[in-house]
Formats: sequence, structure tokens, C-alpha cells
Amino acid sequence: MRTHRAGDRRGFALLVALAALVIIGGLIVGAFFASTQEYRIGRNTVLQSRAMTAAEYGLNETLLDGVWQSSWANEAAGTLVLDNKAFDPGAGSVGQRSVVSLGNGNFLVISEGFAGSSLGAQARKRLGGFAKLRAPKFNLLGAITTKGSIKIAGSTEIHGEDTAPGLWTDCPPTADTLPGVAYNPDYPPSINCDNKGCVTGSPPSQPLESAGDPGTYNVFGDITYTDLVALATKTIPGGQTFTNLAPAFKLDANGLKLCDRSLASNWGDPTHTYPDVQCRPYFPIIHVKGDLKLTGGAGQGILLIDGNLDASGGVNFYGPVIIKGALKITGNSAAPRFMGGVMAENVDINNNMMAGNSVVSYSSCAIEKAVNGSATPAFDKTRGWMEMY
Repeated sequence: MRTHRAGDRRGFALLVALAALVIIGGLIVGAFFASTQEYRIGRNTVLQSRAMTAAEYGLNETLLDGVWQSSWANEAAGTLVLDNKAFDPGAGSVGQRSVVSLGNGNFLVISEGFAGSSLGAQARKRLGGFAKLRAPKFNLLGAITTKGSIKIAGSTEIHGEDTAPGLWTDCPPTADTLPGVAYNPDYPPSINCDNKGCVTGSPPSQPLESAGDPGTYNVFGDITYTDLVALATKTIPGGQTFTNLAPAFKLDANGLKLCDRSLASNWGDPTHTYPDVQCRPYFPIIHVKGDLKLTGGAGQGILLIDGNLDASGGVNFYGPVIIKGALKITGNSAAPRFMGGVMAENVDINNNMMAGNSVVSYSSCAIEKAVNGSATPAFDKTRGWMEMY
């Protein structure tokens, strides 16, 4: 009987095992590669999100008090007012921001956010935004605009010609001349001063229906008197008397001199005669809840008075003044001087009286700097921010 002998199959199991190892290894490598890629994608997504969050944080924080400086408002176009200032949003991210003045109260804000480590993966995002100063637009009809009657006597001077304050070297070109006195036609002024040219302008005095409109004294562009009161940086009870308005200074933790804005009698430095310059860019919005009496010193900004203003002595104020009640300015050798513009609503139709050597001059420069210096920034609604990369 013949027997059948199988062929020689030595080594087949080894080939199967090797093939299995190759296949399994390939699957393991593929799974490892896929998981690594997913990890990297996830990590990069987290880093990019953190960098974006940091950049957004820096962009929004720029407009807050303590970062935004009111002095930027009066910088020329093209000025880099903040250069790569670092900030720390936390959560393992860092950032830096810059601000460039574009002129006319417009600014370009650039914020960069960084996430990751210097030895590993990193992410960076840069955002930009256009910020505008939200500022009132005062409808000055003359050096003095009044709803009620006004009496001008003595050696008083009222000038509607645009005048730059002394020692201010960065004023824009002068604007058109305004009337010295713009008044409500129902209440013509009484002008009996010693000097025939005591009231000057184009024309010296002018009746205007808008001078009798309450909106002239309460609506300033898209900002109202109530809005300005809410934005006030100094709130003063009625019935106060200030005898010597003057800049005040303090030292910070590093011994650097700062403008002490907390002092009630510090309304900036309009005369520019102090060797320390820290208070020159300080233009507060001062809200007085009632009557105010000023007898000396100097201040600048926007002055809002719910009651009457009584100014005498050598007090000087630079910027727009809005008075709900009556205006009384008297002086002699040390005469009050107001540069900017005065608006007296005179709701009780009492006399606005000016006598002595008091002076009121229209100054577009004083108004512009006061408005810009006290304005609040906000991102343009049409282009709040843009992603640069």
C-alpha cells in the first residue's frame, strides 16, 4: 500500500506571524499617528483660542480707566501714544498692545495675544480696532449765549474772535469769529460799558431764535446735559466757594510725581506756569449741584452748574461753561477771565450781569482740548474690531 506524504511546509507559521506583526504594527502606528494628530489639533485649537481671548481682552481693556489716558486726545495724527505695552490676561496667556492717534479723536488700537511655551507649541493672534472719542458738540452761538436777559457794564470785555490761550503752543488754526453775545430775541441785552468796543465779534451782539431754545443748553450732538452729568469726574455740592483753584500733585509708590486729581480744588493747569506738567492734560468734567462761587485761581475742563455762578476776583477758567441759572461776573484789578464760551440758560429769566474788568473770550482751542480731554473712548460700531492674523 502506498502512503501519501505531505509537502514540506516548514517556515509557514513564521511568515504568518511576521505578516500579522506587520499588520498589527501598522494599525498601532496609524492609531498612534491619528491620536497624535488629534492631540496636536486639539492643543493648537486651545492655544489659538487662548491667544484670541488674550487679544480680545487687551483690546477691550485698552478703553478702561487706568489704561486709556485722556492726554492722548490732544495728540497729533500719527503719534504712537502707547507702544507695545505688555498686559497679563492670566490663564497662561500674555499680550501687548499699541495705540496710534489718527487725529480728530480717532485711534487705532492693536492688541496681540500669545499662548503656549517658548520651548513648545505657541499661538499668536493680533486684533485691531478703531476707537472714537465720545464727546459733546457744543453749539456755541457766541462768546456768551443766553436764554434770559443780560446786563453788561463797567470795563467788561466780551470777544467773539477766536483766541488761543496764552502759553498754549499746540492749538489748531483759529475758527470763524462768533458774535460776542448771542441772545434770545425776547430778552435783548443791556450794554452800558465804559469802552465802546467792550463787546466785539461778528456781529458784536446778535438775536437768535436758537438762543431761546432749551435744547441749545441741553443737547450737544448725541450727548445730553444729563449724560455729561453722568460722566462728571468731579461732583461738587451746591453752595461751595473756591478761593484758589490750582494744580495739586502727589507721589506714587515709585516716587514719581503725579497729578492729584482727587483734590476738589484741582481743575487742571491751564496757565502752564507750573514747572511740573503732570496736570496740564487734566481736563475734568465738573458738575456743581447748585450754586457756585469762584474768587481766585485757575481751572480748565467742562463746567456744569445746576444753579447760579458768581465769579469774582482773579479766577480764570478755560473751556465751556454751562449754567442752568444766572451768571454774575464782577471784578476790578484782579478780573475774572473765561476763555472758551459761556452758555447761561437762566431758567428763571433772572439777569445775567457782567461788570468790572471781567473778560469772556471765545476760544475754539480751549473748547476742543476740554472736550477731547474729558471724552470717553468707544469702538466704532461699524468696525468694532478686525482680525489681522
